[in-house]
Amino acid sequence: MHDGSPSQPGMVAEVQGLDGAFTFSEKLLQKLWLRGDFERAVAATMEGRRVQIVHPGKWNLLGGPDFRAARLRFDDGRETVGDIEVHLRAGDWAAHRHAEDAAYDDVILHVVLFPPEGATATRGAGGREIPVLALLPPANRKARFYVGEAELASLAPGQRVAITCDGCGATIGARISRIAAQPEYTPPVIYSNAQRAKLVFMVEARPEPADAPRLHPGQPLEVRRDGAN
Repeated sequence: MHDGSPSQPGMVAEVQGLDGAFTFSEKLLQKLWLRGDFERAVAATMEGRRVQIVHPGKWNLLGGPDFRAARLRFDDGRETVGDIEVHLRAGDWAAHRHAEDAAYDDVILHVVLFPPEGATATRGAGGREIPVLALLPPANRKARFYVGEAELASLAPGQRVAITCDGCGATIGARISRIAAQPEYTPPVIYSNAQRAKLVFMVEARPEPADAPRLHPGQPLEVRRDGAN
C-alpha cells in the first residue's frame, strides 16, 4: 500500500495492447484481484503451486498490505488466512522496503501483473519466502490473428500453427484454442490492403509452455498453418 503519489515508482505501467500502448495502474490491478477478473481456475504461484482464492480479503485503503484477512488454499487444500500485497512488478516489494516493515509480516501472497525474472518467491522479514502469483504469466499468453471466410474451413481447434515475429528467434509452435463463431470487420490495427474492410474471423492459438515467454503483449506476428499436425 502506498500514499498514491504520482512520484511513487511502480504505480503505473505501460503495456502494449492490440491498439498500441496503454497505461495500467496498480489500483486497477487491485480491482482485478478483488473482483476475481483473471483466470482463477488455473491460478498458480511461480513455483507451480495451485492457488484457490476462497476470499480475496478486505481492501485496505490505508497503510499496510492492500488486502487484509484473505483466505486461500494452496496445493495441500488447507485454508490459510493472511494479507495480500499487490504490485505491478515483483521488484516493487524490495523497492518499497516492505520486508523491513512489520505491517507486512502477515502477507501470505504477493500478487503481481508481470512475472518476475529469475525469482519464484518474494522475501519477507528474516528471508521468509512469500509465494508470488502473476496475473499475466507466460502460460496465459496466446496469439490472436484473423482469417477470411474462405480460410476458415481449413482451420480447427487443436490444429498446429507456426508463429514468427521480429526478435522471437526460431519459429514458435502453437495450437488453435478458439475460433470466433461470428465475423467482424478487420480491426484497424491490422494494415492489409487485401483484408481491409472485409469480414474476418478471430482465431486464438496457445504456444507450447516453453515458448510462451517469447511472445509479448501487442507484438506483431506472422501466423501460418503448420504441416506437422
